[in-house]
Parts: sequence; C-alpha cells; structure tokens
Amino acid sequence: MSVQTTEAIVLRSTNFAESSKIVTFYSPQFGKIKGIAKGARSAKNKFGSSLEIFSHVILVFYQKKTDIQLISQCDLKNPFLNIRNDLIRTAYASYFIELINKTTEGGAQDSEQIFSLILNALTALETANVESEVLAHFFEVRLLKILGCIPVFDRCVNCGAKITEGKFSCRLGGILNNECWGADESAFQVSLGTILTIQHLQTSDFSNLSRLKLNKLSSKELKLVLESYIKYTLVKNLKSLEFLEKITQMKVPL
Repeated sequence: MSVQTTEAIVLRSTNFAESSKIVTFYSPQFGKIKGIAKGARSAKNKFGSSLEIFSHVILVFYQKKTDIQLISQCDLKNPFLNIRNDLIRTAYASYFIELINKTTEGGAQDSEQIFSLILNALTALETANVESEVLAHFFEVRLLKILGCIPVFDRCVNCGAKITEGKFSCRLGGILNNECWGADESAFQVSLGTILTIQHLQTSDFSNLSRLKLNKLSSKELKLVLESYIKYTLVKNLKSLEFLEKITQMKVPL
C-alpha cells in the first residue's frame, strides 16, 4: 500500500458496520475514490464533519489494489456553510454532486476538468454571484462536453445546414432544422434564442456567467432540452433533481 494525499469533494457518505462509514470522493488526481473511514461514527470520531456531502477536503488514504481504499485522514478545507444554510442552494449542490457521482467511473481520465467543474460550481453557489438556474445549465452543458456527449447545437444534426430555428432530438443528439423534422417525430420545438443561449454556455466560463439572464421561454426550453437529454443519454433517475424541482416550485426565498 502507498499513502496518497489529494484534494477532494465528498460525493456520498453512508454508514457501514457499527462505527464506520463508506465515503465516495472525487479528486483531481485519482478521479472517483471510494474508501472506508473506520470509527467515523464513534464517540472519538477523528474526522469531524469533513465527511459530509459536498465538503471540500484534503484527503489522505492508503491506496490498495481493491475498490475500497482505507481513509487515514480527512481535513475540512471548505464546508460551504452558505450552501448548507439555504434550502435552494443545497438542492442545486445535491443535484451537481449526484450527477457527477452517477456519470463518472473510477480512474483519472478527465478528472482534473471534472473536479474543477464541481469545485467552481460549489464556490459560485456559495457566493451567490451567479443565478442558480444559469449555473445549473452551465454545469450540465460543461459536463456533457467533458464526457464527450454534448449535442449538436450549431447546425442541423441530420443534414449539417445552418440553424435558424428547429426541434431538438434526444435520439439523434442535436437540433433538426425545418426540412429535417421528419427524421425524429419525437423531437420538440426549440426557439432560436434558446439555441443561441446554449451555444453561449458552451463557450462561457464561470467568470462571465453573472451577466447571463434567462427569459421565461429560454428558462423553460433549456430545462426541457438539457434534462431530457441527460436522462436519455446519461442517467434516468436523479432523486436530487426531483427534490430540486419540488423546492423551486415552492419558490422558497434565498
């Protein structure tokens, strides 16, 4: 066994045996790490609150040739208290974390990009300098891009022609122009404004998201396009997304 130290974000934490926890982390060097934190539920717990979901930590673990590593130390770097103290922000953070947990495997492929995406998204939620809905759609677009399954939005996915308006096809993975609507009868109408907004999200970064505002139509269509495509291509059942939808419908104030 070798001792490894890395930054990480806590993705999941579940009780194990009488006094331990099985914790899943995401790190820039190793990607997803699953480890056992022995004694994490005991009276003399040395881990404190560092194993709570979406905590930013410094993790020390014994790397073994098994699926479960042995966690030696976990020091809290940022607990994201502003997120934890706000129900809507907590719902968005939980969605980001579950999406990462269910769409990534072990290993270090693209791990630096994915870790940076998670950490920057949580930091933006913590500081509230970006509208949460805009942040969520940027997160979805950027994750799809990193995973190599971003839909085609700059031309017709069927014939390659320039798009002025169209319908979105989950099955074909992109926008269909008027002449190609028949290629997928299940495709649904998307306005040009929404198409341009998605193109903008593809080329944006966290520093300029605060300037992006969504009108009611784009908000509705972005949600439909991105969530439908994620469910079609990546993962169907996201409990955190159901919770987020319920919370936002309640219009709980920030």
